Amino acid sequence: MVLFRVIDRVLAPTLGVVIGLGIHAIVIGHVVVSLPYAILTLVPRLERISVSLEEAARDLGAGAFGTFRRVTLPLILPAVVSAFLIAFTLSFDEYAIASFVAGPDATYPIYLFSQLRVAFLFPQLLAVSSIVLVVSLLLVLATEIGRRRTERKFEGEVGRIIL
Repeated sequence: MVLFRVIDRVLAPTLGVVIGLGIHAIVIGHVVVSLPYAILTLVPRLERISVSLEEAARDLGAGAFGTFRRVTLPLILPAVVSAFLIAFTLSFDEYAIASFVAGPDATYPIYLFSQLRVAFLFPQLLAVSSIVLVVSLLLVLATEIGRRRTERKFEGEVGRIIL
């Protein structure tokens, strides 16, 4: 909270930007917490990509964006999905950040926590939690299927290289 007030005192007079408490502060707080986990997930995958693949794409006439879209992105897509799921799970579970910087806005974790005190809504909360769990498991399953298909695709293409 103090950090956002200090930032407001610096940014408001110079740029006219006021963050304050609310949705902007919540997004910044969640990004600060989730970004290290996403970086730790993506960097090892990026390091495993051979530079020769990108150079070959550039030699064949692909531009920078085309190389990224057709070579780099398919290779790092499982890591991107994993980083997204980790960041989403951390943000969804991070009640403390939302409660400190939310201001008058109520996020979903704050709403769920406040509804736990009402006994007749407890079955509905359990149902919502089950839905979130099932959706998360389906995303993990879809990611694993995509990873296996990508591996099979590249294994098949390696055997077809003509010297």
